[in-house]
Amino acid sequence: MDSLTLAPPLLPAEAPLKMPVRPLAEGGEDRVAAHGAEGYGPRRALVLGGALLLTLAAAHEMSLVVGLARWTVVGVLLTLLFALLFFFIALACTSGLAGFFTLWRGDGGEMPKGPPRSRTAL
Repeated sequence: MDSLTLAPPLLPAEAPLKMPVRPLAEGGEDRVAAHGAEGYGPRRALVLGGALLLTLAAAHEMSLVVGLARWTVVGVLLTLLFALLFFFIALACTSGLAGFFTLWRGDGGEMPKGPPRSRTAL
């Protein structure tokens, strides 16, 4: 039993910090406007449009596979479910490609330096 008490602690000792309650409505003079919100409309339209085009093409191919014999309710539901699930995959793919090309071209903007000085959602 002595070997268990002599073992080093698995976690560091507690070090609680004071965290005063402060309403979010109270503003400080150190607040800064949101970082670069202009110019994202066309980029978002390109990402969503690309995902939609990929989804329509995939849903068309799936409808050809399902509709070989004849259309049924199950076939229509299967195609709609496939299209809905494929849209999220296509959205992730086009978003990743857009981010890659933005970084590759080097126009991603500067990263903010220092700690955030405004509200930040994680």
